[in-house]
Amino acid sequence: MTTSFIETCIRLIVLRCDSYLKENGIEDSFQDFPGLSQMAYGASDEDLRHWSRVLKTIDESLSSERDGKRIQDELNISEYRYFSLASLLGGGEIMQSLLDLLIANHSYPEFGAYLTRHFGYSVNLHLACLMEGKSFPREEEILEKYKAAGRICQIDFGHSPYQYDELIIDDRIMGYLMGNDDLNPLIADFVDIFRPGEGTGLHAPFLYENLIEEGSLFFGNAFKSKGTDDGKGPVIQISGHGGRRFLAKHMATRVGMPFLFVHLTSFLQEAGQEHFNELKGAILREAWLSRAGICFYEIADSISAKTEGPENRSLRLRERSILERRLFLPIWKEGIPLILCADSSAPLMNLPAFSSFLRLELPEKIEYEDRLKLWQGFSECYGLELDAESYALRYHMNASEISEVI
Repeated sequence: MTTSFIETCIRLIVLRCDSYLKENGIEDSFQDFPGLSQMAYGASDEDLRHWSRVLKTIDESLSSERDGKRIQDELNISEYRYFSLASLLGGGEIMQSLLDLLIANHSYPEFGAYLTRHFGYSVNLHLACLMEGKSFPREEEILEKYKAAGRICQIDFGHSPYQYDELIIDDRIMGYLMGNDDLNPLIADFVDIFRPGEGTGLHAPFLYENLIEEGSLFFGNAFKSKGTDDGKGPVIQISGHGGRRFLAKHMATRVGMPFLFVHLTSFLQEAGQEHFNELKGAILREAWLSRAGICFYEIADSISAKTEGPENRSLRLRERSILERRLFLPIWKEGIPLILCADSSAPLMNLPAFSSFLRLELPEKIEYEDRLKLWQGFSECYGLELDAESYALRYHMNASEISEVI
């Protein structure tokens, strides 16, 4: 019986470390690591042939950008997700070796001790270059590869030089590799993922079909023209009250893209100053793994003061600027589609004029005819008998409030 492709990747990268050390005068690098030695030499000829076939498929796919469905049909789930992670890292021999090193280090803690003993550090970009016998890239290439590593690792731009910064993957990445799609526990309390399709509980829109259509076309056009402008992600800001997340989910459904819905107030409370970058990184990695956009909601609770006045306006502007710089802009720069659900119509991002940014505003007041559509629509949706005309006349509610009442 053959072992898995992933296990063979681990065994071979460990043997490559041993081979490198032999070339540099260390004959028995496994002397104090018998468990690692036993694992490394456990691959059969059939394991190696299977590994070679899968790797050929992956290498050809990365270089030719073959249709994703065809690749998925040729590989099992772990192999396909290995391909996906290699794609996120940008492909290439160095980054593929980095991926193997990261998987081995997470799977066998003894390997981390082995690396520290013989190399003086654990997994980093420098070690990946050594495995490939490559001279280290120029400074701009180092930064590019370090940023790419951040798609599956927590990185810290405060550390320098980047090529020696220790890189690790967490349980979420290994779970993804093995076919687990559960959200990272770090963010599960304030993030939900919406996947378009059956079972979403998303009913037809009773109002604002024009806004859904406008937002969907905007996203669709942005995806088609990617690479022709600034290369950054499209942003939609939905302002006003009553059904903003509902509209966002319909837009996601129209373009066929999952979205992470992040409760901003809870995120900020959980993150504070100490864990802000860690949790932001976890959200970004989740978006990369799921090929998802990101929607932040409950923004107003985080950046609006309850009373007016110059001091409070100054506070709002300062907090809005911090959110833009530390949270929204990093997502935009990664090219991830972004939806911002806000009470205020004031723009939450100050983007270049050529950027893809769309503001959609819900009306402050819903007229009788539209309220009637909502009461009728919701009552039919939930199989209730009520006098829709009477309710629409008496209660001046928005879509979210009527939904909650129903």
